[in-house]
Amino acid sequence: MRFAGVTVRACVALVLVCGSGAAWAKGHDLPKVGDHPAMAEQVIDFDKRMQVRATLVLDRAGEPATEVTEALQLRFVVAFMAAERARDADLRLHCTISFVHADGSVTAPVRDRVCYEGKLSAASGTWVAIDAPLKFRPGRDDPIGATGVRITIRDEISRKERVLMPTYGWKVGG
Repeated sequence: MRFAGVTVRACVALVLVCGSGAAWAKGHDLPKVGDHPAMAEQVIDFDKRMQVRATLVLDRAGEPATEVTEALQLRFVVAFMAAERARDADLRLHCTISFVHADGSVTAPVRDRVCYEGKLSAASGTWVAIDAPLKFRPGRDDPIGATGVRITIRDEISRKERVLMPTYGWKVGG
């Protein structure tokens, strides 16, 4: 995998990824990697106040990156929306992003920083982008199968933390 001109394929750990593979997940249900269908978008209840959505899209076409058959540039997009009756509150969201390859190996974080600081009310009735920009191209040496982009989002004020991991189906590597 190529990211910002360097190879991110060097793996630093193994992870057991479990989950239902459903498009809507609660808690820590994550899509599976490897020989499983890709799930390019995942939406979760972060807490009672808001939902978070993470999506992998083909950068030029803007379509979900469910099946990727050539090394096209992909874009990772993350957003949140406040619940209808949520009381306003300060948010300070910290995002840590890494890749989970089809063989289960996990890269070191490629992003680890505050990705949103502001009021919950800014997302009342609309999806608001979280500052977690990431564009990348799968590499020919990446394992074939569903590959995930895992983001851990922690609200530094409430101390709540959730993990999302949309996946794309890589068909070329090996």
